Amino acid sequence: MASCGPKAGEDVVAQVGSTTLTTTDLKSQFPTEFENLVTKEQYLHYIKRWMDEEVLFQKAQEEGVDEQDDVKKRIHELTKKVVVEAYIAEQLRDLKYEPEEHLVQQYYQTHASEFSRSEAEVRFAVLEFNQKDTATKVSKILNSENLPKLLSAYKNSEKEVGLLNLPYLPLALIDTCFNEKIQKMPINTSSEPLECGSGIKVIYLLDRQSKGSIRSLSEVNEEIKNLLRSEWQAAELDKMVTTLRKDLFFTTQMHLVPGVQDSVPKSKNQVPKQKSSEPKRDSLSAKDNFTEPSPQENSVSPNSVSTKNQTSAPSTKQNQNTRPQNNSDGKQEDFNQSTLGQEDQDNSTNTNNSNNSNNTNE
Repeated sequence: MASCGPKAGEDVVAQVGSTTLTTTDLKSQFPTEFENLVTKEQYLHYIKRWMDEEVLFQKAQEEGVDEQDDVKKRIHELTKKVVVEAYIAEQLRDLKYEPEEHLVQQYYQTHASEFSRSEAEVRFAVLEFNQKDTATKVSKILNSENLPKLLSAYKNSEKEVGLLNLPYLPLALIDTCFNEKIQKMPINTSSEPLECGSGIKVIYLLDRQSKGSIRSLSEVNEEIKNLLRSEWQAAELDKMVTTLRKDLFFTTQMHLVPGVQDSVPKSKNQVPKQKSSEPKRDSLSAKDNFTEPSPQENSVSPNSVSTKNQTSAPSTKQNQNTRPQNNSDGKQEDFNQSTLGQEDQDNSTNTNNSNNSNNTNE
């Protein structure tokens, strides 16, 4: 993200025309937890990409590309998406949900295979020194027992994180200064002093995991909690949308929806059909339930469209009687269509026999 002009006191690292990229903008493009691991080369790569895109963007604006109808439509869709996401975040901001630990453990046990490593990863600590002599002395005595004490004694990138919270990192994210070195080090050993940029570093390798290995629960605990929070938020969002729909009118013309009928299996998330004493309609509105037509309704043309307050008049006796009826207990009672059909045939037969008998008597 960049601005047309930097705020007071902000350093500008790049500028294209009147648009600037500040140090704050630059750092915001990388995860906060990896801030001290991002190399200068990675920052420079982003700056170059930002400048290239900004040059193209300003030229496109100059030629009026952003005023084209199809581009405006895409901008509108993207704007709508951002606004909706911001609205949802605002509505759910005060709703707190913290998954219980037994739910986290249950999720991990069920989905453990989903947390396999896609590539080899290492876990290590970095100690930083100003003097090479000091770094050399520390590297010779550094071990797993005195690591926490020495880690807190020297300013380093992991000091605020804490030894227990050091993450596993893929090799691609490791500083090129000691990337090759760390791949050859045995576990629970330290490196000799390494001159990286303006400082001197000593690396202590805590662990190495191969591709395909399963991450431990402690590694993915927060990730699982975020997944459970997302599921909870999705349920809350569904409730919110359901409530908002009640206050808005909308309609869906089902006969205009493309697709081959009955060629796609029913979705597991399909809303189940609900019984109702209300007449059924071919158009759907905000007050309607989205239900799949029953076999009795197959005789109704899929192209027929009714308005919110209109119903089609029944054309036959059978159509009148196949609607759900209320019995004396107030419960809905479904009539069997085949039984009604048989009764109609019997009535028709009795009528014909009666007529024939009368004719014979005459």
